[in-house]
Amino acid sequence: MIIISSRKKYLFIISLCILLAGCSWFGESAEPENASYEAGKKALSEGRFEEAKSHLRDITPDSPFYPQAVWMIQKVPFKKGVSAYEQKRFEVAFVEFSKVPLHAADYAESQRYLNLINYKKIYDQLKATSKAAAQPNSNSDKDAEEYISELSKCLNFHDLILKKFKSLENQSSLVKIIGTTNKNPIVFSNTRNCNEDYVDYYFEKLSEKVGHPKKDVEEIVFNYDIVLITKLVNLAEKLADSEKISESFNLVKSGIKQSSTNRETEDFLMLLEKIVSRNKNQEINENALNFLLTDFGKLYKRSAIRPQVFQIIGTLKMELM
Repeated sequence: MIIISSRKKYLFIISLCILLAGCSWFGESAEPENASYEAGKKALSEGRFEEAKSHLRDITPDSPFYPQAVWMIQKVPFKKGVSAYEQKRFEVAFVEFSKVPLHAADYAESQRYLNLINYKKIYDQLKATSKAAAQPNSNSDKDAEEYISELSKCLNFHDLILKKFKSLENQSSLVKIIGTTNKNPIVFSNTRNCNEDYVDYYFEKLSEKVGHPKKDVEEIVFNYDIVLITKLVNLAEKLADSEKISESFNLVKSGIKQSSTNRETEDFLMLLEKIVSRNKNQEINENALNFLLTDFGKLYKRSAIRPQVFQIIGTLKMELM
């Protein structure tokens, strides 16, 4: 009986100690605070990133808040990047997202943002290239004006000159210089006797400047487009963004329509095949099949690309079965 009583006494004392300690843990102790940590957290949430880093760096390694401070400082580049991206300051956003370290929790998302920025940059390059190709340069305009001035001096061959102008009336750069032919774009000053060779010479020069002034430039631009569109297709796949996949797909279709050589057509067909083989979007596959079947007659005539076209059509039909 004495032994049992002693054991009960010890058990009672141990239980009491645990109970008192528990009250101390859960009821009386307050969570420690750190002014720098709280200020840094507040500044970070309000988008004052440099101020946030300044406060958080005041926390010393011996502080219990140090691990959280380091973690929050590592979050700053990502948060700055998101803020800049939402404000359409894409260059700043690109720099900040590039600073996110590989081990960071936001690394995968920062890579997605980088791909979005690269996609936009390339797409804008394509638009800028198209715009530049569509605009005649100032030298072409000036030369064309001089040729028109020479032709306007003729006191004969008026009907022939007007007829030749009529044939060029659909050239946008000519319309820009002289207006539409329906409004009598040329007023003759009748100061020079002209022969037909003279008229033909100036119209040949005018046609070179107005009708076909940029053949070499367009070819360079078009080859450059192939490179850019390939990058665009790859980024659209990485992003797994249906809207961007559709957008890049439409650019590939445009490239096939505009290509003038078998090599160019093959390059774009390869891109089309890549989109089709890796994409499970039925709408895009139907669009691709309809496009190829609509232009099948033109594509079939080109024996070099015929097998490639048949292969893509077969793949599409299998996918859509």
